[in-house]
Amino acid sequence: MTISFPRTLLLAVIFLLLTPVLFASARAPYVEPLSGHAWSSTIGWISFDGPGYGVVIEPVTGDIYGYAWSSTIGWIKFGGLENFPSGGGDNARIDLVTGAVAGWARACAATVNADCTGAVDPNAGDWDGWISLSCTNTGGCGAGDYGLTTTSITPTHGSFSGYAWGSLVIGWIDFSRVIYQPPCTGGLQCRPDLSGNIERNMWCEEVGTNDCPATQSCVVGAPLTCTGAPVGPGSGSVTILPPVVRPGGVVEVTWAANNPASCTLRQQNPGGVVLRTWSGLVGPTGTQDSDPINARTVFSLECIDTLGATVEVASTTVRVLPNLIES
Repeated sequence: MTISFPRTLLLAVIFLLLTPVLFASARAPYVEPLSGHAWSSTIGWISFDGPGYGVVIEPVTGDIYGYAWSSTIGWIKFGGLENFPSGGGDNARIDLVTGAVAGWARACAATVNADCTGAVDPNAGDWDGWISLSCTNTGGCGAGDYGLTTTSITPTHGSFSGYAWGSLVIGWIDFSRVIYQPPCTGGLQCRPDLSGNIERNMWCEEVGTNDCPATQSCVVGAPLTCTGAPVGPGSGSVTILPPVVRPGGVVEVTWAANNPASCTLRQQNPGGVVLRTWSGLVGPTGTQDSDPINARTVFSLECIDTLGATVEVASTTVRVLPNLIES
């Protein structure tokens, strides 16, 4: 099958091929970048990350924004769109509880300015560039149900499943090869005060909570267990929010340990060079603000038990996103 593009559309795509992407990234202090490719049988592969461009998820709200790239039709924009089709819908967004994706993206080459602003290019035929991520955008789903959802395959690997609909020119888009790294490992963890546990999903959303009896406390490392027996500092936790930052960002470090006499928290680079130390911490839990982070950073917790033995009980790592070009 051969696709015929209007001459003005081809000129717009050539213009976009020669123009670097500038996309706004100043939203949340941390975002989850997408990677990989979506597939359309009519226009081929759509790339979700590359030099100077990308599409990201904002874990606080579920918003999806940025630019994907097609060598056939140019830039496809997520977020910051207006004047949606009459059927309804909004900008692309993930429901952080159900994982369902809704909203619209758009191929910018279909607009008169070739940048997703302004009216539809009158020379683009009947193509308006809109890409529907869910049949709910049109006010309801019927026999032709379609849409995207997110899935956590492993604690460090998530992906999309399902299809989006790009109408003329683009057709069906398979998102199964678009992946991301969940910001949190879903499951149970002790509350900072060890009074019970909290259950979180892969987007760090609290989806459940349980209390320990008044005379007992949650066991760090085994959050389904409550105990009243003294436990040495051989187990503990270090929790980082956010788990991903932009260069120069600061994180909140929450630590917890079972029955320590005192603890020391260290901020260090992956080579083990200590950048900052907080010593003499009295537990069982506490929270500190980190120093600015400019590269992958490890936070480690070392505690002394009541017999004077020193044990490193926990560590965790903060990732740093590469700089994105600002518009």
